[in-house]
Amino acid sequence: MACALMVDVHGRLDFAAAFKGLAQADEPHARALAAKSIALSRNGEADLALLAAERLCRIQRQPSADALALRAVMAQAAGRHEAARQDIAAALALQPRHGPANLAAMRFGDIVEQEAAALRVFRPGSSAQTLRQAAETLLGAGRDAVAAFRADAALVRGLLVWRRSGAAPALTVAFDDGSESKPQFRADAKHAAGGAGRWAADIVIEWPQRARTARVSGDALIADAQLVRPSDGVDRDVGPPPAAAPPPPRCVAIIVPVFADAEATAACFGWLTGRNQDGAPSRIIAVDDCTPEPRIAQMLDRLAAAGDIALLRNDRNLGFAASVNRALETVEPDEDVLLLNADAFLPPTALRRLQRAAYCAPDIGTVTPLSNNGEYTSVPVRFRENALPDAASVLQADSAASRANRGLTVPLPNGIGFCLYVRRDALAAAGGLALEFGRGYYEDVDFCLRLARQGFRSVAAADVYVGHAGAASFKAQKRLLVMDNLERLVSLHPGYKAESAAFLGDDPLAEAAAQFEAVHLAEGPTFDLVITPQGRTAGAARMLHGEGSRLAAASVEDDELALAFMEAGVGRRCLTLRYPLGAAPGAMADDLKRLPIGKLVLFDPHLAPPQVGEAAGRSGLPVEIVLGSCGVQCARAGLLHPHALERPCCNGWCPLALSGEAALETRTIDLSGLIHGAASISATTDDLAGMLGDIIPGTGSRPSVAQSAPIAPPPRQGSAGPPRLVIAAPSSGEPLLIHAVTSAVMKALPGCEIAVLGDAGDDLRLMRDPGVFCVGPVGPAEWGDWLERLGGDALFMAGRWGVEGDPLAEALLRSGWPMARFAWSARTSGPVGYDLLIRPDASAGETARRIAAWAAIRLSPGGAHEVVDGEERTVVEAEPRHVDLGRRRIEVE
Repeated sequence: MACALMVDVHGRLDFAAAFKGLAQADEPHARALAAKSIALSRNGEADLALLAAERLCRIQRQPSADALALRAVMAQAAGRHEAARQDIAAALALQPRHGPANLAAMRFGDIVEQEAAALRVFRPGSSAQTLRQAAETLLGAGRDAVAAFRADAALVRGLLVWRRSGAAPALTVAFDDGSESKPQFRADAKHAAGGAGRWAADIVIEWPQRARTARVSGDALIADAQLVRPSDGVDRDVGPPPAAAPPPPRCVAIIVPVFADAEATAACFGWLTGRNQDGAPSRIIAVDDCTPEPRIAQMLDRLAAAGDIALLRNDRNLGFAASVNRALETVEPDEDVLLLNADAFLPPTALRRLQRAAYCAPDIGTVTPLSNNGEYTSVPVRFRENALPDAASVLQADSAASRANRGLTVPLPNGIGFCLYVRRDALAAAGGLALEFGRGYYEDVDFCLRLARQGFRSVAAADVYVGHAGAASFKAQKRLLVMDNLERLVSLHPGYKAESAAFLGDDPLAEAAAQFEAVHLAEGPTFDLVITPQGRTAGAARMLHGEGSRLAAASVEDDELALAFMEAGVGRRCLTLRYPLGAAPGAMADDLKRLPIGKLVLFDPHLAPPQVGEAAGRSGLPVEIVLGSCGVQCARAGLLHPHALERPCCNGWCPLALSGEAALETRTIDLSGLIHGAASISATTDDLAGMLGDIIPGTGSRPSVAQSAPIAPPPRQGSAGPPRLVIAAPSSGEPLLIHAVTSAVMKALPGCEIAVLGDAGDDLRLMRDPGVFCVGPVGPAEWGDWLERLGGDALFMAGRWGVEGDPLAEALLRSGWPMARFAWSARTSGPVGYDLLIRPDASAGETARRIAAWAAIRLSPGGAHEVVDGEERTVVEAEPRHVDLGRRRIEVE
């Protein structure tokens, strides 16, 4: 099926223009993949085109909008419509005005998605085909005229499209210096946005000398009505700091603009109106920004009638800045202001601490608290959105912040508007919020940067914590607002990006955030602590996911034992405790005793620094041991035998040598008591539990998330096609082994196809054989879908850890595919049923030979198979069995 995006009213779409970012990619392989995908699609080979686009996305650390849009186009052509929509959404999340992604949305989306995409890209500077498609979409929806404008330092540039059957619309551009312009224009029959039944014209207007902003109105849908003139590129000099701070305010006006999200808004006002009386004197000003939700309007009416709030109502939606400015007009001269989002939760007494921070130095203008979602002030994981805690946890977190960082302030590049305390002298100096940022985002940053030019600093109050749900009102529109307004902000404050980057690199709040998290853990509810060796964190997080558990990774860094706590589901450090190696067991045990730990879960303790096991034993806490690897069985690991180092090596095949665990031979600490004194011992798979049961009696099985996830068997029969072997290459796979197997199988079975899922090492070398295609990294949740899509005959699991300790391998076993795999329980290599079991100590050459011989029988297109006395033989059927792969080989540079 030819790709729908390839054809427009003038014929084939120019892919090189639509995906020019890919055509100009620095990496030659990326360019080759993009070109191959496009060429295959033009030839009608949709499945192969999608495979090439898949690899393009997977070899990038973060798939670009170009790559995602290309994959979306190919997925649509291959009939994978939901996958196409997901890729379009992902591309637009990265670049909301991305041309090819919006073109795809206009072709493949529903009516709402088509119009939204058209409005995003209908602007001066877009490509001809993008403008043509956008104009056709917008006027096709019943509109008579559409206009869009952009501004540079000297000119306002506009684009106008209207129906030929109607009159040209009248437009007015009003400038902030009081002047206005009614632009004149002439229909251009050859304009890129024109076409059948519509006229188009360009508009050019000079900026008045003193004008900084403009607003466009008229008889047309205006895509970008609010304009801001870019800066001249020079930051203004910073003014002198204020000589002295004014006396504390009589009252604090808490301004809360309200639009949507009834549940969060009700919670916010519940916190505000129910605050304890020991907070700072305050009053609440709510601004109903024309909410579309009746529940919100009714709640505000009740609160206003009860005298709990002062209520202002906008007759149309004005956005955050205009709503705040309207409320500021009602603030008394001796009042400070707290700007608060309607999805933020202000704990009791927090206002008093924010005020104390604001008056601790004469040059402080704004104060921002710590938060789960506070950008610069986010904790426990820095600079990202953390999950919003429940109400009790918000109160506990605020208490922890107060105890951990009493009176501490830390300078910020700018304050954050979700909860921004503003001193009245700073407010008088800066005035209100700038209106050129439209419905929201970055008007708070601009406000603080304007204050900085007048000598006022922004600081974080590290002893205050405020909960923040985040993006409750804007939802999917957030990214577009952020990208557009960031462009506006940088034009006004050219030094902003550099200052922000410096703060992110230095992170002056890191120590305060760590202090907060330490106290937060100590004062919080009881939890189970899962301690895993560094590098095994992802596996432990996937397998051990109980409610109320926390994960910490142990490693040795610069002669110190580091215990890094990881935020649940994130995999990033939120707190690191460090101990000198000599004193580590005792000091770590003392810390473990102080924390509200219900039990310790040690994941693969034989791989962790030995001090961890000793500290666990000294702590007196209940210990559960979970094993995900086989190295624990070795006597020299020191876990099971008190005199391990006195024992000779068994000189057999060794899981320690195969997995890089040989360093364990240097251990001198006896941890056998920890094993025998553990409350429970379990393995991550049934196979591993059975293998270790003879060594550690009572070992149970603890199924993982991946182990319990079903995978549907792939389609197995169809029309004629070349046989296919799928190689599953997990992160623990061996590149040399995969190369050896592919070479041997291709030699034994000329014409066979091999698809490699995962990281195969040197993919390009493998793909020199046109019968081999490497998809790239594949996540555990994707394996079932990929096996179904590929529809091959057999599978090779390339990790030497085999099934034991690898939930992915367990999941693949249940797929129903004949599988060649390593098995720790196998003392000899050979076929078992339709599978091939291989000893883990088998060399790459031996493994390749065995798999090639097995594949020659298993993948033979003309035969069926049975097992006789443990040996596999071919039985010819009356009707030969064929597998339809429906694909030709892909050759990519």
